[in-house]
Amino acid sequence: MQVLKDSIRERIEASAIKLFRSHGYDKVSMRKIAADAHMTVGNIYRYFDNKDHLFESLITPTLDKIMFLVSDEVTKKMVDEPEKNTEFVKRIIDIFLDIHRSEADILDMLINSCEGSRVNKPAATISGMLASRMENLILDYIDLTGIDLNAKVLSNMLCDSLVDNFIRILYEFDDDESRKVHMYHIAQIYTNLFITTIMVKRKEA
Repeated sequence: MQVLKDSIRERIEASAIKLFRSHGYDKVSMRKIAADAHMTVGNIYRYFDNKDHLFESLITPTLDKIMFLVSDEVTKKMVDEPEKNTEFVKRIIDIFLDIHRSEADILDMLINSCEGSRVNKPAATISGMLASRMENLILDYIDLTGIDLNAKVLSNMLCDSLVDNFIRILYEFDDDESRKVHMYHIAQIYTNLFITTIMVKRKEA
C-alpha cells in the first residue's frame, strides 16, 4: 500500500498554486509543477490523477463556497423596500471581500487562471446567478413603467459588468474599506434607477 504524506501533498499544491497563478492553467504542465516542487512527475501522480484533478482540487472548494453563499442570497424572497435590497447588495459584497481576505491566492486563480480548464469562466457563472435576481427587479420596473425592455438580456449585461467591476476593484485598492465603499457605490449605480422608480410608482399608486 502506498503511503501518502500530507507534507508532500502540500508541497505539490503550493508549487501548483504559484505556477497556475503566474502562467495560467494552459501553460502549466505536471512536469513544471514537479520541477518546482523538487520531486519526480511520478510522485505527483501518486497524489493527483492528472492536471485537471490537481487544478480542480485546489479551486473547487472555494468556488463551491462562493456559489453556495451567492445562491443562498439570490434565492431569498425578493423584497420591495430599498433598504432590504441595499442589505442584499452589502451581503454580496461581503462574500467577495471575505473570500478575498481568507483565500486570496485561490480567488486569484479563479479570476485569472481558469482558461482552458474544465472550470472555465467562473465569473460568468456567478454573474448569471445574480442576473436572476436583477431580472426580477427589472420585470417589476417594466410592469410599473410600461417600458418595453428585454429583462433577461439587460439583467445579464448589467450583472456581467457588475461582477467584472467588483473584480477590478479587488485589484485596484489595497484595503477592504476602500473596496467595500467602491463596490457598494458601483452596485447602487447599477440598481438605483430600477429601485427608485419602483418605489416612486408604488407610492403614486
